[in-house]
Amino acid sequence: MKKSVALIFLLLVFNFFSFSQFKIIAESPEFPRPMWTSQFLQLHNGNTAIISLKKADIEIVLYGKEHKVFASVTYTPTGSLKSYGVNRIYEIKGDIVFYQWL
Repeated sequence: MKKSVALIFLLLVFNFFSFSQFKIIAESPEFPRPMWTSQFLQLHNGNTAIISLKKADIEIVLYGKEHKVFASVTYTPTGSLKSYGVNRIYEIKGDIVFYQWL
């Protein structure tokens, strides 16, 4: 009897500590998930950029600090992305920079 009471007590204590670690700080509405290769980039000013590499173009969607879309741009490079690939994406002095490999 004492063992079962102690076991129930331990389970309640572990349950309490496990839920205290998952605190929701901010929650945004769901956004459409890109179908192609995508990368997320957290900018220094608090905005978030989602860069989607499609077959013929690059789509950039910027989310503000309020988790809402404030800019969306589609860039079509000269030539196809099949012959070029994006190696890394960085933010340098507030600009999004693509490093391509040929």
